This record gives sequence, C-alpha cells and structure tokens, in this order.
Amino acid sequence: MVFVASVSGISSAPRHAAYGAAKAALMSWVRSLAVELGPKGIRVNAVAPGVVWTPRISQYLGEKGREGQSRNAPLGRVALPEDIASGILFLASDLAGYVTGQTLVVDGGVGVKFPYPMNL
Repeated sequence: MVFVASVSGISSAPRHAAYGAAKAALMSWVRSLAVELGPKGIRVNAVAPGVVWTPRISQYLGEKGREGQSRNAPLGRVALPEDIASGILFLASDLAGYVTGQTLVVDGGVGVKFPYPMNL
C-alpha cells in the first residue's frame, strides 16, 4: 500500500493547519498499519510531495512563482507529477521489498535546506 501524504504533514505553513494535521495523521496511520499488516506480508508506506507543478499550482503561482520555487529547490526545479509517480512506483515495487512504515519525501531537497541564507 502506498498513500500520498504531503510535506505539510512534516513542516508548517500559514493557513495549512488542518491540512498539515490531516497529513501528519496519515503518516502516523501508515506507521501503525505497517506494524499491524507486516506479519501478513503487506507493506505500507507513503510519499510526501512538496510543490508539484500541476495546472492548479500553475494558475496559483504563475511563471514567476515557478522560478522562485525552482531557486529554492537544491535540484533547481519544481517537481512534476511524474516525479511523484516515480516515488510511488518505487515504494510499490520489489525494489522496496523490505521497506515499510516509511514516508518518502519527494521535494527536490527543499526540506533539508537550512532556512536562512548563509551568504552573509
């Protein structure tokens, strides 16, 4: 089983309290299900996307927003839906045969960056 969570369940953002709480609960549920279903050979994991360039996000952020998000990502671009699908495919595949109870963050490295500029 592979669920879709969000980085909002790991980090906070204005006006995302309810959404973030729901995604954090989903990630906790994934861990609980992994413990419960593991003895039956069922693996349970989640993918937590960051910003994904979809038509809705495109309308909301525009090209300027895309450029800003790309500059913020260590990999230098915003995720595409295919990037998230690849994470899901990995977790569903035999390559992740001994992975359960995990949340794979697919955010281009945004979440691991120190939040303040260091070029003082």
